[in-house]
Amino acid sequence: MLISRDVPQADTLSDVIRTVQSVGNGATTFQEIALAIGKGERQGRYYRLAAEQLGMIESMGSNHSQINNRGREFLSLTNDEQRRVYLANAVLHNPACHSVYDFIYNNPSCERDAITQHLINEGLSDSLANRRDATIITWLIELNLINETNNTYRVLWRPAFNDNVQVIENLSVNNEEGTTYQANDLSAFEDIWDGSYTGNDDEISFTVDRASRERASISHQNLVRTMALKLNHKHITPMMNRHIDLYASINNQMHIFEMKSCNQDNIISQIRKGISQLYEYRYRYNFSGAELWLVLEEQPINNNSWSIDYLVIDRRINVCWLSDNGEFDCPESCIDELNELLE
Repeated sequence: MLISRDVPQADTLSDVIRTVQSVGNGATTFQEIALAIGKGERQGRYYRLAAEQLGMIESMGSNHSQINNRGREFLSLTNDEQRRVYLANAVLHNPACHSVYDFIYNNPSCERDAITQHLINEGLSDSLANRRDATIITWLIELNLINETNNTYRVLWRPAFNDNVQVIENLSVNNEEGTTYQANDLSAFEDIWDGSYTGNDDEISFTVDRASRERASISHQNLVRTMALKLNHKHITPMMNRHIDLYASINNQMHIFEMKSCNQDNIISQIRKGISQLYEYRYRYNFSGAELWLVLEEQPINNNSWSIDYLVIDRRINVCWLSDNGEFDCPESCIDELNELLE
């Protein structure tokens, strides 16, 4: 259940950042914070509390705040995208924000009244829920965690790993000319990435731009989340970056997973896309010898069933799909690999 102290009362996220900066620069009281961010003293209290709720400053006694390691780490980031991802992580650690986020995820296209009622059901008073739901929604939209269309809300992407995701950092990536460059450092919430990446790898940027739209689908999110949770259950840490849906090192063997939402009408075209992506990721991230997995929303059947042998025997790509009972199933030719992976 939520309590009132969980609920942010600072409307402007950029001013919460300025609050962290002001404390990092020596402001210790709410009066000094208010002066630094150009607000009244009452607002100084609200913004100080918001920075505490995000875990970036700490109260050291009566009206005395200081920055902590998380706050210093956030301020050390110079890239706007890295800051956004870090801030999104912090916001989703706030119980009220996380509760609203989960509600929207489980109730796509919900309206604000439903979100307000959810907060009331979670223990907030009617007046507090009606006053502060807008703040939470604004924060989530600003961070591209949700979007609003015709006064309804949907999650843009589901961070599926409950802090058990690790990052792939400083990987050497092959480019088209055969030389290499270093991939950008990636944060644990790169799964929220909004497709704004630019760089000198135009070919893969096009693929990722298309993939980012697919990742907005609930079906795709469910495949990623389900596989990640099963890997976590085996004490295997799933990893990801802005290109790869999931990656894991299992018994010193690398595995790359590409998820594809599909139906029988488009499953062949989705399989073709998945094959090209898996081969490209293995090459460009120098994962030589990695096991490749194509994870489908459903089993290829009837006229599409030929694709199973094509994947497993000809292309040497493992394939599995999500069955009606929420478990992954696979052809007989992949059963040993799937059992080793998940059993």
